[in-house]
Amino acid sequence: MRQKIVSLIAMLLIFTVLGGCASEGLPPTESDIKEPSGQVQQQKGYEVDYLKMSPMLEENIETDVLEAASKVIKAFLNYENQAVITINGNKSRFLNDMGYVINCTCPMFAAFTDYNEITSYDEEKNAVVWNFFVSRDEFQKKIADFTKTVEGHLSFIDRGDSDAMKAILLYYNLLRDASYDYDILGDAYEKMEESKYRLRESPYNVFVNKMGICTNFSQALMFLYTQAELKSGTVLHQGGVGSHMWVVVEIDEKYYYCDPTWDAGESPKTFGITADDRSSWAGGYSKEEGRMLTTVISQKYKIDDNRFAVLREKLPVEITNIKVDKTEQKITFEGYDYEYIFYCTQ
Repeated sequence: MRQKIVSLIAMLLIFTVLGGCASEGLPPTESDIKEPSGQVQQQKGYEVDYLKMSPMLEENIETDVLEAASKVIKAFLNYENQAVITINGNKSRFLNDMGYVINCTCPMFAAFTDYNEITSYDEEKNAVVWNFFVSRDEFQKKIADFTKTVEGHLSFIDRGDSDAMKAILLYYNLLRDASYDYDILGDAYEKMEESKYRLRESPYNVFVNKMGICTNFSQALMFLYTQAELKSGTVLHQGGVGSHMWVVVEIDEKYYYCDPTWDAGESPKTFGITADDRSSWAGGYSKEEGRMLTTVISQKYKIDDNRFAVLREKLPVEITNIKVDKTEQKITFEGYDYEYIFYCTQ
């Protein structure tokens, strides 16, 4: 329990230092979290694992691509600058899919290397190669610090929590004081130093600097959900009303969309929306164009449950605090003059 209190206090300090955007909501403090009596400590905690992959990746991407991505991540974590891989099928598609897996699985890779999915493959070596933007010592320190940050996020959930409680708490605490990074849009790549631009567009930046755009917000959320063993993936829409990325997640054996970009610094109003919501009031994005690589998500997964629609109807406009009751698996969202209790069990 002492370790939990320390983790919670540390997390609160992180949010205090890094916060300051639109929402004034606070993450739950130790006194705001009511534990069930007799809670076994073995149920608590998830260890950070930069090789853990979402089952949704395994369902939609070839095994050899996943294995190649694992090799690259292992080499990266060892501060090596290349990884020998075996490419099967179309090279461009293989490298593109592998890059996608890496970014969703290991948030630091894009932040600290100059890896390019098109130019970083060395035909003679049968390897992908990259250069680091930081020294070995700096790299090791940043990895250690980042791991502590992720542990802080995961400290708000327990293994015994319902899927809904895990998904909501991780979503809220990641986004509560985040903001959209307008500075890396347009021709920012040409104007900004490469290492700074790479950092800003990486999912790592969402955790460290609380800023992002749709791609790294979605990759950051998917990474957290994967660490908490919630099956999830990102959904990319191109064409029509425009390009945008969001997240699909399985909660209690049903699938939902979540848009972390729309909810950055705001109440979680697009958490748990349906495919119909997404194609109508939530952006008008075509169901047929929402894909994970080549998979049309709404065709493979049924995304039509309205369980979380009540959040859009009942949540305070501005959340000032949340209280978590692990015994009853409920979350109380407090506003300035109003509160709403959501029960996370079905």
